[in-house]
Amino acid sequence: VLASARIHVLAIQIKGSNGWLTFPIDAFDLSLLDLSTQFASVVARASLPSGSYDQIRLIVEDEGEAVLHDGRHLPLLVPSGSNTGIKVHLSPALNIASGELVNVTAEFDIQRQFVLTGSGVVHFKPVVRAR
Repeated sequence: VLASARIHVLAIQIKGSNGWLTFPIDAFDLSLLDLSTQFASVVARASLPSGSYDQIRLIVEDEGEAVLHDGRHLPLLVPSGSNTGIKVHLSPALNIASGELVNVTAEFDIQRQFVLTGSGVVHFKPVVRAR
């Protein structure tokens, strides 16, 4: 149904054994349809101290843009996007040792996250489980 779905990422938050860490970043546009392949480059924007991490939040603007295969442009809404963001649960947790460089890969069934409403709006369910 969707040809593209773009949202503007404002910050990255990562939950570890010592609580939440917030990484201010240079804001960037993200293709949600390519989140699986772009996940490593998104996470690489945050330099993590050693620890165990089980959730990543992408703090985004509440509204982006979706394009359907028929060419229609529709608003893309991410509920609480600017507050709690798109939540990516990591299972198993990501473990980082001191000074270690880690390559992160994740697999998502991202198409299941989109809901096209009858009013011409696309909603993105903001909780994603990484495998």
